[in-house]
Amino acid sequence: RSSGGGFEDLFSAFGGQSGGGATGRRSSKGEDQNSDLTVDLAASYTGNTRKFTLNMPVQTSHGRDYQSKTIEVKIPKGITEGQKIRLAKQGSPSPYGGEAGDLYLTIKFAHADNLKIEGKDVFQTVDIAPWEAVFGAKIDVNTPAGKVTVSVPKKSRTGTKLRLKGKGIPAPNPKTEGGDLYLSLNIVLPTLAEDEKRSEEQRQAWQFLHDAFSDFVPKR
Repeated sequence: RSSGGGFEDLFSAFGGQSGGGATGRRSSKGEDQNSDLTVDLAASYTGNTRKFTLNMPVQTSHGRDYQSKTIEVKIPKGITEGQKIRLAKQGSPSPYGGEAGDLYLTIKFAHADNLKIEGKDVFQTVDIAPWEAVFGAKIDVNTPAGKVTVSVPKKSRTGTKLRLKGKGIPAPNPKTEGGDLYLSLNIVLPTLAEDEKRSEEQRQAWQFLHDAFSDFVPKR
């Protein structure tokens, strides 16, 4: 999903009361409401603004109905999954003419399958070639923090982790610490070329490796 502008139908009806709403005629405030808000992980790195179309409950002469309304939501830099954004007076209207309740949006992240988020730390799986694992290499990796160049250690294995301090979800202000980014290396095998001559050359290369490491037996 895009973390930029544009309109999105957030939900067709509010659901769930936060406990701050009207409990009877002793209170004139409308009910507080809760919903999830899914944003791209990139929004936490840079901050962003989103526009959403809400179908809000209203009282009419015929009973309860829904009215479309567009609101703007500011996504603060450094926000983490599970945090809430409060939108004052964007909840249910008061049936007694008082203030509307508040709307609480719980942040959820949309991200690629090779990413995992734990608090402010981000974990990313990175594919590397067998020879990069054996001999070591400098590789460029596209991460949520931008493109970074990292050194793959010699004799790396699948599961080897590289820690990039401060490259996780950033701190919301200079007085707090941001998270870290952990790159988990994953050795992948190249596919054989479709060209017959090139494919045969590659098969011979794999056969050479097989013969050179004939005494190697992996743990099963």
